[in-house]
Amino acid sequence: MPISGHPGQFPSFIFIKDLEGRYLLANRRAKTVLGIDVAAINGKTDYDFLPRAVADRMEAQDRAVAGSGETVQEEETFRRGKHARAYLSVKYPLRNQDGRICSIAGIWIDITRQQRAQQRAHRAVKQRDRFLATLSHELRNPLAAVENAKQLLVRTQAADSAMSRVGEVIQKQADQMARLLDDLLDVSRITRDKIELRKEVIDLRQTAQDAVLAVRSTATARRLRLKVHLPDEPLHVHGDPARKSEGGMGLGLTLVRSLVEMHGGSVHARSEGVNRGSEFTVRIPLSPEPTKKTNLKETVGENAMDTTGLKLLVVEDNDDSREMLQMLLESYGYEVVTARDGVEALTTFEVESPDVAFIDIGLPEMDGHEVARRIRSKRRENRPYLVALTGYGQPTDRQRALEAGFDGHLTKPAKVDAIRKLLEEGARRLSERGEMPR
Repeated sequence: MPISGHPGQFPSFIFIKDLEGRYLLANRRAKTVLGIDVAAINGKTDYDFLPRAVADRMEAQDRAVAGSGETVQEEETFRRGKHARAYLSVKYPLRNQDGRICSIAGIWIDITRQQRAQQRAHRAVKQRDRFLATLSHELRNPLAAVENAKQLLVRTQAADSAMSRVGEVIQKQADQMARLLDDLLDVSRITRDKIELRKEVIDLRQTAQDAVLAVRSTATARRLRLKVHLPDEPLHVHGDPARKSEGGMGLGLTLVRSLVEMHGGSVHARSEGVNRGSEFTVRIPLSPEPTKKTNLKETVGENAMDTTGLKLLVVEDNDDSREMLQMLLESYGYEVVTARDGVEALTTFEVESPDVAFIDIGLPEMDGHEVARRIRSKRRENRPYLVALTGYGQPTDRQRALEAGFDGHLTKPAKVDAIRKLLEEGARRLSERGEMPR
């Protein structure tokens, strides 16, 4: 495609070189880029203007174009005076009438402004991720206290149907908050359509009721009438109950469409015009009726290991979280001692010699990683089983915990089943070393 106008009018550096790398032609941008008048550039090479390392790369690009006959495109940054500039270098071969490559044409486009904007964007993303990680961790602390209080409530008020229902509501909402925190911690999963689904066969009626329960108070406050019509027969679908019941997340219809399509369904929106309201239709394929779930108590039986002989230590600086977890574990028959910070934890280890310790990572003054490292350095024999109990739940956080000396990792709020599973693993480790308490 022919270029209209004179090359000197272009904001980019345009040039032609021979196959030896000598400049044959250039526009006036040579003064800005290379620091030489265009009249004096003929016969010069990049080694006359650029740092040797940059000139070496330019020469290699020229050889690549001449040897392959293909266009070469690379980014290059170098400093002239006090300022560094970034350029997009594009070079391509020129051929004579015989079709042989006789010279190399090129253009350098200044991309300094775009590159700096990209760097600012990367820094902003990192700052956002750090903020979300901190926020998620701080929100998980009170959520852990709620979760432990709920489980304690269920255990102590199991015969009271009203209190049992209260426990169910708290359970569902706590689970929902925990899942939303997972997404908050890793926003990139949303922006890159990499949300993880945990599918199971569910009754869509119950999911709808849970969603209504979550938004009813908001609808009432806004003076909205909320009508729900559900069939008498179950509507079994294969889906993620937390994702199906999400509402009011402020993530937009794009995310809604993505979630519905990930469930094998479709979503459509229509409106008859301004002030006429909107209609949203979601279609999800039905699944076969689920098989009867096996009761957990039926599977435990004689194979369950009795771990109540273990002495446990809970290290947590949040008073409510520490107290609720202590009370919950004691309700199962465990002996539990506690510590508020890392220094107190090390003292408690020396005095109480616990078998298993649940240690928060975000402790004041001395964090949980350092506590684990010091315990490991002092207790090379009769080593306790250490579990990181923390609001930081990314794969990198788990890896850091293992490298610090932890045996297990739990993300707040931790379920009783997950806690008991780690207690059994700790008991097995102690039993293998002949240290299991009787």
